[in-house]
Amino acid sequence: MVSQCGSAIDDEDRRQVESPALEGTPSAAMTAMGDEQRTARILLLLNTTVKDIARFHTPLTPSEIAHSTGQPKPTAQAYAPRDVALHCPSSRAALFHAPGSMKPAYAATGEHQMTENVRHTIDDQIAKVTLHRPQVHNAFDDVVVTELTETFNELSASDAVRVVVLQTEGKHFSAGADINWMKRMVEYTFDGNVEDARKLARMLQSVRACNKPVIARVHGATFGGGVGLVAACDIAVATKRAAFALSEVRLGIIPAVISPFVIEKIGPGAARRYALTAERFDADEARRIGLINEVVESVEQLDAWIADIAETLKSNGPEALAECKRILSAVGGVKWDHLESVTSERTAKARIATEGQEGLKAFLEKRPPNWVKQK
Repeated sequence: MVSQCGSAIDDEDRRQVESPALEGTPSAAMTAMGDEQRTARILLLLNTTVKDIARFHTPLTPSEIAHSTGQPKPTAQAYAPRDVALHCPSSRAALFHAPGSMKPAYAATGEHQMTENVRHTIDDQIAKVTLHRPQVHNAFDDVVVTELTETFNELSASDAVRVVVLQTEGKHFSAGADINWMKRMVEYTFDGNVEDARKLARMLQSVRACNKPVIARVHGATFGGGVGLVAACDIAVATKRAAFALSEVRLGIIPAVISPFVIEKIGPGAARRYALTAERFDADEARRIGLINEVVESVEQLDAWIADIAETLKSNGPEALAECKRILSAVGGVKWDHLESVTSERTAKARIATEGQEGLKAFLEKRPPNWVKQK
């Protein structure tokens, strides 16, 4: 049998679906279904589009059993999903939904969700989100932006997660915008650039507004939009050799979309200096201005510091933490929805302007822009 997801459900998968994962589970209900009904039930539980279904145990709820078989509603039992093990290498992370709830019911430990560029694991209530693009220094494009947005929205709603750690693979945290994405930007219309910028704003807001505390694990270079990503996190720690820059004006464009997040973290004074000069600054300066909370010497110390802070956060009430984040946002008086529109439009205007076009093309062609005097 082949599911609508495009992956075969073999006899072993069927046995796992039908097996009594919990004592007394009426697995005969699944056996009684036809292939199409069974497939529909599987897809209902996943509630998302995936390309691979590996294996899982999931008994039906009493109401679903009664509906599908016409039999009287069985006595109440423990019907929570069990033994979740999904592997989704080329699509958004698959989720289960707990019966009667719209919240993802992730496995408590060891679960591994993966898309092409973004991976995450959940272990002991700590979710580690990893941007996996070391070949381009973890620069992000529109696909990565979408994957990060979906990942943080899902983790924000999961009761299995108490803390989120945002990290990247390779030598650098993030080089900002991907060069191939920048090539496409040059050809976008004003409206296309507005929508593109809005997606970036929503990604940053999904990080900032996540119901769980988010810790940024920073190393190497963090430029442009990468600085915005760090600023969107609640807490950040960096190695001493980390370097930062708001580099947009060097390309004839502006850091509009990331500006509300950056200003919230480092204040208008520091933001004016580093957004206007585009100069690099080190980890100690990042800590002085508030972008980073702590600086450590090594990667090992980075992970140890994060582990300590994560345990501290887990000792606090989860609902209180979520509400604390909301109230801290509310008292700031920033109208984030309005800022999304304003900053996205300003970004679009800068990209299609003569200077913005020249700056982007000069960068892509590896030459100085025409406003730089040749010596």
